[in-house]
Amino acid sequence: MGFAESCNNVAFVLLEEHGHAAAESLYAKALTTVRRIWGPASSRIFTYTNNLARVYFIRGKTAAAESVLSEAVPFYETARRRKYHAERAGFGTFLSPYPQLAAARLLLGRHAAAWPVVESDLARTLADMLYASDHRDLTAAESAREDSLLKVLETRQARFETAGASQAGTSGTRTEALRELLTAEAAWSEHQRALAQRYPLTEGDPVGLDSVQSALDGRTAIVGWLDTELWKGEWVAWAYCIRRDGPVHWSRLDDLPAGGGASARGAPRALRALLANRRSDPDSVRAAARAVWRQRI
Repeated sequence: MGFAESCNNVAFVLLEEHGHAAAESLYAKALTTVRRIWGPASSRIFTYTNNLARVYFIRGKTAAAESVLSEAVPFYETARRRKYHAERAGFGTFLSPYPQLAAARLLLGRHAAAWPVVESDLARTLADMLYASDHRDLTAAESAREDSLLKVLETRQARFETAGASQAGTSGTRTEALRELLTAEAAWSEHQRALAQRYPLTEGDPVGLDSVQSALDGRTAIVGWLDTELWKGEWVAWAYCIRRDGPVHWSRLDDLPAGGGASARGAPRALRALLANRRSDPDSVRAAARAVWRQRI
């Protein structure tokens, strides 16, 4: 892992100095290394995956970014279900490939393929919040099984970290500890997969566009936004609209405030905060709603 981390760190410095081609090469080497050591479904690979995708965006290689992110999605789902409690929500927030993948598909004009990615990310974010707060209707047996698997996972994680840190530890000891950890992670993942099949809504399985549209009438629409940071300080944003019939309509937001970062995302966040507070002044709510309307609708 030392080699991969070194490649990753040097690549970051090169990007800061606009050495994009060399950074791409190092990010690719880092990703190959961690895949070989940990396997493609390890949670450890997604920082490297996202970094490589970002340098592809910088170099205008959007199709390459879409490819590497698409390859990561099924492994991300496995890795996500290996996490537990609040760790899972944080994992998705920082390492999910979905926002960048949706942005890549929109930039490539693949609008129909972008919505399932956005919907998957939204569904999993909600599910992970429920999971972290333990608001799930599991049976006593399911909860007991989860607790048992979690204890085994924590024990083997500690054993592996001890073996890796010990100067006296042999390569055979570390290899066996890694094998036991991966076995525990796989058992945990399988349990989470089974729960997702029994409880698709609270476990984060997307419901699909047809199901969403069936809940709408002819006068109702769902409007949302995708704001994605492709690289440090470089944002792209789209609005989407879902009506009862037809495909999801996407529109790129090219007239947001300069920078596309916090200033561009401030209006929706301010409105959400006001709506969540029962004591909000109605005039303030109306003013915030008008700001969102002007900026994004």
